[in-house]
Amino acid sequence: MKKTLVIFIFALLFVFFSQTTMAKAETTAENIDIAKDQVILDNFVKVGNNIDIKGTVEGDVIVAGSSVNVSGTVAGDVIAAAAFIKISGEVKGNVRVAGASVEINGHVGKNANLFGSSVIIGSQAEIGSNVGFAADQIEHQGKILGKFEGWANSAKISGQILNGANIKYASNDKIKGKRLTVSSGAVIEKVLTYNSEEEADIQAGAKINGKIEHNQPIKALKNIKNVFTQVWWFMKISSLFAILLIGMLIVYLFRKAAQDISDFMWRKSGRSIVYGILILILVPLSALILLFTVIGIPLAIILVALYWILIYTTKVFVGILIGRKILEYFKAKKSLDPKKKEVSLMASMFLGTTLFVLVVDWLLGYHYSGAAYFLNILGGAIRIFTMVWALGAIFEIIRQRKETKLENK
Repeated sequence: MKKTLVIFIFALLFVFFSQTTMAKAETTAENIDIAKDQVILDNFVKVGNNIDIKGTVEGDVIVAGSSVNVSGTVAGDVIAAAAFIKISGEVKGNVRVAGASVEINGHVGKNANLFGSSVIIGSQAEIGSNVGFAADQIEHQGKILGKFEGWANSAKISGQILNGANIKYASNDKIKGKRLTVSSGAVIEKVLTYNSEEEADIQAGAKINGKIEHNQPIKALKNIKNVFTQVWWFMKISSLFAILLIGMLIVYLFRKAAQDISDFMWRKSGRSIVYGILILILVPLSALILLFTVIGIPLAIILVALYWILIYTTKVFVGILIGRKILEYFKAKKSLDPKKKEVSLMASMFLGTTLFVLVVDWLLGYHYSGAAYFLNILGGAIRIFTMVWALGAIFEIIRQRKETKLENK
């Protein structure tokens, strides 16, 4: 389940990047094969099942699938997400990949960023610059012209590293024994740095042409990290309960308005987005103008406060819409009459808001480095889009209700 979710997320990312690079992306559930004599003159952006590139791609390769194999030539970068990734051809640019199993056994012209459970840099691999990694297990057998640096639970080096190595180990009390093995025949130029409670297993015949820095983990920092982790999780869970409480109040006090807003978001999504963009821009601009007038300062403060309250509550209205559509789908499926799709607004709010927070705020947030940082980009884009979408609908329903009141007077 986790693997499928990761592939789905990266698939969305690649569609997004394909638009920014002006490439034409195609999505298919079938196998994608680029023959040995085939030449792609543009960027190659695909989402499929098994992707096999034996030919030549003159641009970047941006792909997601169950398995990705690159045995041909890529003039640009390779960005890939899959369960199994193997690169045995030539990549003249950078390689940035994430998967359960990652194997590099070809030539990479620039940097390689490798993220996976098992990462292998084979004996035929040559990396032209630095290697950054995050893995459960990593093994290096080839040649790295730059630096070898990253996080792992265990690492084995039997190849060449020409600009030093820095290996950091995640705190894991279940792992016993040597975490770093430097095999006979390995060559490390400059400094070898690693942090572990155990000494590295540096075998006879290994050449380290620089000093070895063995740093012990700092227990106090580990305890502080655990405390901060607990506080962080407490705040995340508290924020979820807070938004659900606000959602309960909105549904209880403004049931009809909440329903009308979610209806407008669904039926008039274009207008909602346009209105939302205008509000997002014009309200802060108006508040800024008011700040330059002495009389307008209190009004500017009130305007900004209301603005942020509205932005915060947009998650509730997005959640209501998501929850309604899910519950309506299942109710219509079970009912003999497909038109009978009325569902509880409170249940919709709980379901939709919880899903939105868990997926968009938690799963697609709080990633600050490495390949996972792309999840932040996707999460941020979804948050901005849904916020604008809901803002526009809130504005329109408020406007319609005011007009109705004026007409009734």
